[in-house]
Amino acid sequence: MEKTKLLTWCVIGLIVLNMGVLGFVFSRRPPFPPERKRDIVIEQLHLNDNQIQQYDQIIHLHRSQIRNLETKIHTAKSQLYLQLLRNEPENKATDSLIDVLSGYHAQVERTHFEHFESLKKICTKAQMQNFNALTEELADLFSRPQMPPHER
Repeated sequence: MEKTKLLTWCVIGLIVLNMGVLGFVFSRRPPFPPERKRDIVIEQLHLNDNQIQQYDQIIHLHRSQIRNLETKIHTAKSQLYLQLLRNEPENKATDSLIDVLSGYHAQVERTHFEHFESLKKICTKAQMQNFNALTEELADLFSRPQMPPHER
């Protein structure tokens, strides 16, 4: 009888564990893919075909600029972390690289802001109310998804 009780508790425990894992997996909101974000903007602003073409050009330019900055950030980070190979990292070099990274991150934010300024310029007066409503969602819609604490 003792083995039966142990087996029953193990089965119940595994069921509860599986339900917990499934709940965790399905409760995580997946990030919007870039194409979906584009569609959300087009839908919320009610862009016409001409505006969509202009917006696609704005997106293309923006992605190119961000890719360029991300490459620069990656290179600077690599140089920064190479300082760890030294017995005593050079404080000046480390501080300089951190300053360079800060500048690149500022450029990324400036580029994002300019991207939405360009989008605003193609909106009609009638679309400005929708644009203003969209600006309240921009930080959530276009920010990178936060990593769970165990992956940070």
